[in-house]
Amino acid sequence: MQNWLYSGASVMGQSHQTSQIPCQDKFSCKVSGDGRWLSVAVSDGAGSALNAEAGAEITSTIFCEELLGLSNQLETRAPGEWINDFVVECVLKVRNQLRAKAKSDDIKSFHCTLVAALVGPEGGFSIHIGDGSIFGGQFKNDTKSGEVELNSNFVISKPENGEYTNETFFITEGNWIKHLRVTPLPRLDWVVACTDGGAALILENEIEVKPKFLVPFFQELISDKFTKKNYISEVLSDPKANALTTDDKTIFVAMRSSAIQARPLNFTKIESANVISPNEPNRTVQPEAQQTQDILGVKKNSPKSIITPKSSLILVGCILIAAGIIFTTVKWLEGDTKVEETKSKTNKTTEETKNSSSNDKSEQEVKIEDKTKDNEAEKVTKAHPHKDIATEEKRVPVTSTNNKTEENSNQDKKEEQPITNTKDGWFNKISEQLKKLIN
Repeated sequence: MQNWLYSGASVMGQSHQTSQIPCQDKFSCKVSGDGRWLSVAVSDGAGSALNAEAGAEITSTIFCEELLGLSNQLETRAPGEWINDFVVECVLKVRNQLRAKAKSDDIKSFHCTLVAALVGPEGGFSIHIGDGSIFGGQFKNDTKSGEVELNSNFVISKPENGEYTNETFFITEGNWIKHLRVTPLPRLDWVVACTDGGAALILENEIEVKPKFLVPFFQELISDKFTKKNYISEVLSDPKANALTTDDKTIFVAMRSSAIQARPLNFTKIESANVISPNEPNRTVQPEAQQTQDILGVKKNSPKSIITPKSSLILVGCILIAAGIIFTTVKWLEGDTKVEETKSKTNKTTEETKNSSSNDKSEQEVKIEDKTKDNEAEKVTKAHPHKDIATEEKRVPVTSTNNKTEENSNQDKKEEQPITNTKDGWFNKISEQLKKLIN
């Protein structure tokens, strides 16, 4: 049973006609035998590449065939990361085929982009390298207006352009893996794939669909079921289309026959679309939500945890590094403290040595002075027998004792001061290091 109605066309652009360059856009589409799966691949050859047409032809043909073959596996095998591996293998197969044709490892002359998709009963996935676009959605009956909306569950994969105008990325480049996007798709009732030339006609600002351009395609599908095989070709060859772009143009349109309604179609402005940006990382085609069907009809698992094994290892590594820094800082501060304590002890010992020597010296001087005073006292006694010599003698030692007491107190204060300064400096250094770690 044929569940899909589809048609497409590639038309040479005005600039290629002027330069007498053949159309370098190619596309290929196939439906599985039971009509459940749709495979499509669109490729745009680079205008500056000598064999761009052959590159686009080989790329679109191989991917369309490989994706349709993958549908057989998905009937019995749950989707997962192996699909990403499968896509990478397809790219390698294309590149090897191009090397064989070029008889060289240099395949730059076959530069081309890639837009492809595999859509099944409950969903699928898209593949994107370079510019062009692929988008789709579901039909939704509007009971009030009696129309069928096309923008339900709308999704679009944006083109990836380079820094300059008309610059993009190709499957034949050495860094192709950096620009490969494999993205899960929900269940779609209709899908459109196009090169950058076709996107210039059907899209506004790369993500907004032009209803007046898109809806007639579906209306033609419903009314005539594309019995007019040249309908899309006629639209792309129209002078109005050439006025919008002079590049080669390719548009492929498909819809489920089961979704055909007798009601008129309508495509309102998309307020919130699921836009797939080129900067987003590849999302594995696998179950992600609980108690729902996944994009290919398989039950999905519980949501993934935000804390993955990789993030856990990074977190543990950061903690160990921080602990090492703190340990090293503490040891360093302890070493500085010990050095300061050693210095203070050395200074204290030096001062004590000086004080002891000064005290020894003062004691000798005191003895000499005492002898001198005794001699003077004897002379005075002889001269003035009634004068009180004892009182004079007592005054002198009291004064010296007071001076010694003051000196000792000053020395104690000096000894206490470096210890206090050492503790304050130690705590200040710890606080400074902690602030740096926190910052």
